[in-house]
Amino acid sequence: MASIPDQSFFHLSDLHLPDRAGGLSYDVDALGQLRRVVAMARAADARPTCVIVSGDLSDAGGPESYVLFREVVLPELEAFNVPVLYGLGNHDRRAPFRKAVLGEAGADEEAQYYYKRVVGDLHVFMLDSKVTGKVSGALGPAQRAWLAAELERTPHGQALIVLHHSVTLWGIANVEEDQLADSRELAEILAPHAVLGVLGGHLHFSVVGAFAGSVSITAPGVVNQWDPTCAGMRVYSQPGFNLCTVRAGRLLINPIVLDVSRPQG
Repeated sequence: MASIPDQSFFHLSDLHLPDRAGGLSYDVDALGQLRRVVAMARAADARPTCVIVSGDLSDAGGPESYVLFREVVLPELEAFNVPVLYGLGNHDRRAPFRKAVLGEAGADEEAQYYYKRVVGDLHVFMLDSKVTGKVSGALGPAQRAWLAAELERTPHGQALIVLHHSVTLWGIANVEEDQLADSRELAEILAPHAVLGVLGGHLHFSVVGAFAGSVSITAPGVVNQWDPTCAGMRVYSQPGFNLCTVRAGRLLINPIVLDVSRPQG
């Protein structure tokens, strides 16, 4: 197995940006929440090699929210002076994202947005688990075939998989229909390749599980936290993110949640 240098990076998820600065998502200032997370990340002793954002950039998928992402959020993340990798979630819309952020006019809403980026010796696979019109997610045959082919060309132990939806179940049965629909097929693809781990979001809380001979972990939401002890939906207004570290070829995750506040409802 090829060795990978020790390094750290930040994993953010579920920004849920509104259409304008100061706008509310889940009754909180979503941009303000992001800035609190960025300030905490800046205060960390870790020096990241990249910043990863695993989807739900926008709350409603409106074009203005992606302009906000491009003009305000990206510069703040790029100020770390490392690559910023971002994917899409179920709240996002591909066509306005591609137009505002990537400059692609006339984009097809059904055209999945996935890619591989090599950062030093870290091979990051940013996958697209969005299914139009659904809260749940899936990768689909074409994306899975692409991933399988790319992994054959990737050194063992150096691949990191990122998508929006959780690939595992979580502690309390509540919205488990939101799990990735083709997680079993994904596991079959990943198992022979000793991937570092699988990062996700969507749940707005951290859940860790064994997956495909590796580990799967979701990030706390940037916009808020959902209570994993509650079978319904109990929401807290503090933001969070994952501090990720690779040491001795192993992926270590520290979920960071800022403050403790009263439930929103």
